[in-house]
Amino acid sequence: MKKLMPLARRLKPLVSLLALDFARRPRRSVNYLRACLAAARRPTYVRNAPVSLNIEPTTACNLKCTMCDRTYSSDLNLGSLSFDDFKEILSQFHYLLGSHHIQTGLLMTGLGEPFLNKNLLRMIKYAKNQGYPYVHTITNGTVLDATKTQGIIESGLDHISVSMDGATKETFESIRVGAQFEKVVSSIKDLAIKRTTRNKPFIDLNITIQDQNRNELEYVVDLAFEMGVDRVSARVLNAKFAHIEATSSFGLTDEAIASAMQYARAKNLQFRYADDDSDPCVYPWIWPYVTWNGYITPCCYNSDPRNFNFGNLLETSFEDIWNSSIYRDFRRDLVSDTPPEICRRCPKCPSSYTSARNISANNELKATR
Repeated sequence: MKKLMPLARRLKPLVSLLALDFARRPRRSVNYLRACLAAARRPTYVRNAPVSLNIEPTTACNLKCTMCDRTYSSDLNLGSLSFDDFKEILSQFHYLLGSHHIQTGLLMTGLGEPFLNKNLLRMIKYAKNQGYPYVHTITNGTVLDATKTQGIIESGLDHISVSMDGATKETFESIRVGAQFEKVVSSIKDLAIKRTTRNKPFIDLNITIQDQNRNELEYVVDLAFEMGVDRVSARVLNAKFAHIEATSSFGLTDEAIASAMQYARAKNLQFRYADDDSDPCVYPWIWPYVTWNGYITPCCYNSDPRNFNFGNLLETSFEDIWNSSIYRDFRRDLVSDTPPEICRRCPKCPSSYTSARNISANNELKATR
């Protein structure tokens, strides 16, 4: 019983939030609980609707980031989502759950820069007016200006993440080729100032750790504090999907992460480190990825529908796609010893995740002998 007490204390806030959400939105809350069970059990046939949805506004981008596979591709599926198609896609997700505490909901991002879609803010405002409680987008920040930052405030956007892969002009512009460091910093400062009357959106600075910036974590915290944002989110580059080859964490140690976290806390900033290897994949059970032209693909890492897709929402209803034979077969194969070919390089693939954990456990066991 004593061993269960720490777990019970950690679960108590979540249970309280679920109870509150259930009182306000019982159908969505029941669906959320079903989705949690599906994520844990990973059945072939799911009885829950998604609790998160990723819609790709565009595949156009104005940068040539050095770590992005898109930069080196000569065969891109270019296009942008129309407002009418967005409304049709969104209308098919009735149980999408989101709150400011359980950060699920609608994510408007994809292979390209979302703000290159001229209708992005109109889409966000429409989703908010339709009752979607939590809407999030990710941007490189380069096309933001005074008009767009005001539009962000007026749209009701809940969360914006800005890719900031360097604390200095030299580092930032060497990674995000085509970006202007000063312009991005100025625009985010402007957004942080304008939101003071509404406290929205929540602003993240995202840093993807790689060779060029691995020693700049604490400097990014300084920059975040100067810009007036809420959080720094760091993750190591997933080299399996990038143009580079890497087998390490670029020298980033647990001590460096802990130090940056403590440094951020001292400045009253949140700090989050996301480890791609920390949890196995749950996308096919709770979180569809929808491309700009309506196709459902497995996830953001496998977003090109020409390689693989489950069907098109502009041609077939989501209800018919979600538990179709192709989706059920994919879920079954993903948790088997022979996962789909497109997933085998990913550290979140359940078989890769299990193998990595077994290797780690064996190494720890050997070290204690």
